[in-house]
Amino acid sequence: RIAQYYLSGQTDLLISGYWGPMLSWLIVPWLLIFADPLHAAHAAMAVSAVVFLVGGFCVLRAARLPDSASVIGMWIIALIGVAWSINPTPDLLMAGLLCCGTSQLVSDKWVANVRTALGAGLVLGASYLAKAVALPVSALMLIGLASTNVVVYQSSLRQAVRAAAMTIAGFLIVAGPWIGILSYKYGHPVFS
Repeated sequence: RIAQYYLSGQTDLLISGYWGPMLSWLIVPWLLIFADPLHAAHAAMAVSAVVFLVGGFCVLRAARLPDSASVIGMWIIALIGVAWSINPTPDLLMAGLLCCGTSQLVSDKWVANVRTALGAGLVLGASYLAKAVALPVSALMLIGLASTNVVVYQSSLRQAVRAAAMTIAGFLIVAGPWIGILSYKYGHPVFS
């Protein structure tokens, strides 16, 4: 329904702290193709399943599994994505984007490369736009992985803080405007 509000320009109804905007944004172009909104939602869920498959691939690649394990993992991810895409919800899209961002955070390049850290934040910010629970999940994951890089992998504290700051900056570039819009609408700082 929110996608139809975007299409008709009903700005007073399209902003909701309950529902992240990304799935609605994905549905809007499909509404121009399909007369039935449910078909448009299923098309957007197909896109979400592809994003989930790509996210799963990124995690498997970051885990450096043997090829046979990666192939089996991809089949499992594909089957889960197909089964999960039947009901129109933002969960599949959020999970795929969260996996893409996570794969960058667990990469060897995250602490050493500012662009990788910023890219991880941008993707994690997109996962927040799919579903707000990605914000606290990303924050906890970021704290845990930054700490792990210092304690286990002997990265310098300065490198870990810089990588975390760049990831947070990337997150806020994408998620900040939506957080600002919601906070304005509800009259106090909120993210969901």
